[in-house]
Amino acid sequence: MSETADGTDSVPTYVVNVGAFVWHAGRYLMMVRGAGEEIAPGALTQPGGKMEAVPGTQDAFEDTLVREVREEVGVEVADPAYVESHTFMGSFDGREIPVVDVVFLCRYVSGEPRAEDDDEVAGIEWLTPEELRADPRVLPWTADSLRRAEKVRAALGWG
Repeated sequence: MSETADGTDSVPTYVVNVGAFVWHAGRYLMMVRGAGEEIAPGALTQPGGKMEAVPGTQDAFEDTLVREVREEVGVEVADPAYVESHTFMGSFDGREIPVVDVVFLCRYVSGEPRAEDDDEVAGIEWLTPEELRADPRVLPWTADSLRRAEKVRAALGWG
């Protein structure tokens, strides 16, 4: 949230969120959403988060992806490849605003995955694409993004 010239808080007109399907050794790194999450606690999702608008940032989506994965699950990633973008309505300080969600596929580089904030992340799991497709904790929009990420992964030849 930012402050206007008259000192009052302004609500953004939209939020940009970046998510990452992190691939390593035949599995994706997935988070179990923490109990403190407003939307879908207990669901399996890919790590990610809100983009912070810093004027002049080059590769803003990619930088956000690397930072958010590091902050949420403590690992380093590389080779981000665009998967998809979509929009939905989200809540911001009790107000409904549009969210632009940008999804990437990337490779795990290093680090021991861990939940950095128990309210946000209740657990971390490495799951095969088959395990993800069969898991009831995977929400429909995550399953949709997974299908698209799998197509990108195949096109890139990431076995």
